[in-house]
Amino acid sequence: MASWLVKTTPSAPASHRGAAVPDRRAAALCQGSDRFHYRPNALRVAATDPAIAWRLSLAGGFRSLGWMIVARNLLLLVLGIALLQVIIWVPVIRWMRKRSAAAEAALEAEISASGERVVRGPEQGEYRGASGGYSQVKGNCRLVLTDRRLAFVKLTGGRVDVPVDQIVGVREEKAFLGSVVGGRTHVIVKTRDGSEVGFFAKDQTAWVSALRPTTTA
Repeated sequence: MASWLVKTTPSAPASHRGAAVPDRRAAALCQGSDRFHYRPNALRVAATDPAIAWRLSLAGGFRSLGWMIVARNLLLLVLGIALLQVIIWVPVIRWMRKRSAAAEAALEAEISASGERVVRGPEQGEYRGASGGYSQVKGNCRLVLTDRRLAFVKLTGGRVDVPVDQIVGVREEKAFLGSVVGGRTHVIVKTRDGSEVGFFAKDQTAWVSALRPTTTA
């Protein structure tokens, strides 16, 4: 048995005054069936045809199945995107680690061969560009301070060396060359020719302290 709540029709015949008129769905499903009974003064029409009840039940089942299919497809989409991210980023991270290790090994070998004294580093950092004649290409790097130079070896290739005897100032700033990155603070080195070189480090205060004795008037 199936039933619907519908509105009464004021213009209904006297014999059906107060009876209900089925809505569109009920009328469509009940076409060809005259087995209806009306309850006076009630907003309900009931179909006693089992076939109609079965068709309504089947329609509701299809709707539930449709929502389940939509939910399943959304879940598969999210899992697919997550898997794609893993496939893309895992090799990239491994490559960056290998490049970082290779860059550090090459830098340490070069410093050892030159007889320089390491003041701080090597360690992971981020080169944030520069003004003047230094490279403006930003990127992750290995950075090291020796008694002769401040060196940046970028993981994507390229290198920046700032001679210690050219450093005339060092400071910390949130913004550098018009760029602000979250709440991070730049370490900015100024050289004799007015150029500035910026970078990020894990402990920028320690880098400022290490660089300050190298500055000259």
